[in-house]
Amino acid sequence: MLASVDQYKEHINELIAQNQIAHAYAFTGEAFDDKVLVTTYLVQGLACPHFEEEGRPCQACRFCQKIADQQFTDLFTLDPDGRTTRVDQIRELKDWLSKSPLESNFKVAVIRQAETMNPAAANALLKFLEEPFANVYIILYTQALDSLLPTIQSRVQNWHFAKAAKSSRMERLLEAGVTKPHANIIVQLATDALERWVEGYQVESFDRWIKGLNYFYQALMARQPQAFVVVQSHLRDYLSNQQAQDGLDYLMLLNHYLLKKQQGLAINQDQESFKWLDEVIQKVQPNIKYILELNQGFLTAKQQVMANVSGQLAFEGIAVSHCDWR
Repeated sequence: MLASVDQYKEHINELIAQNQIAHAYAFTGEAFDDKVLVTTYLVQGLACPHFEEEGRPCQACRFCQKIADQQFTDLFTLDPDGRTTRVDQIRELKDWLSKSPLESNFKVAVIRQAETMNPAAANALLKFLEEPFANVYIILYTQALDSLLPTIQSRVQNWHFAKAAKSSRMERLLEAGVTKPHANIIVQLATDALERWVEGYQVESFDRWIKGLNYFYQALMARQPQAFVVVQSHLRDYLSNQQAQDGLDYLMLLNHYLLKKQQGLAINQDQESFKWLDEVIQKVQPNIKYILELNQGFLTAKQQVMANVSGQLAFEGIAVSHCDWR
């Protein structure tokens, strides 16, 4: 199947309305950003509580927003470990898929660069495709369908995405002089954050912003009132309306990776910026219920900022609501 992003979206609306979403798809071609857009829309369509009445994901509910911000805990993305996707990665993925979803009634797994699966990994995935779990969906990203095992090709629906004219988001950031560690963070924030950060990017300023958010997050995970002080001492200069929204997206991203680690899923090599979360887990041993409560606090704060509540007030409110003040 070859279509534009908008055509794929309309097709997704029809498939969901008719309860005909397939268990497995191969997204082929070179337009990586378009694959991500269609994947996001598909997951939103499955999760949105307003889909039935509107015939499409509403894009405004908390599910649609979390999925757009890449903070949805029932969506997992698997990248190769170096140049190969190993069999133990597929086994970990299958184990994750076998567990109950946390936020919805389904799970979606995206395997990027699926052609890098070694024979053992491909065969492990094949067994899953032959007997899929209910309400579990697999999407394989690869440039060419024939790079996959013929037995896998026969069990997926192929949607093709022709090469995009523009450079990828990562290429755009690196070309603009953004360091790779910072670029790895920015590409995982909301899509419209890219041009803002390119325009005003300064290495030292970005470092201070990230460190302040990390201090704030660590204090929140430990439920320490120090989180309130961090807002005033480290974040006050970075809480304009848009900066506050980006900061809350980043905090939700941290929650997303912490949940992955809590479920025994490895963080990919391109996400070294989040390795310090291992220390957070070791020190405070956060439970999943609190992580989800905190995520809802971040989402509520973002909605407040979008309604023109000051960024500093919204961040202080998070500290007041989630820290132990006894």
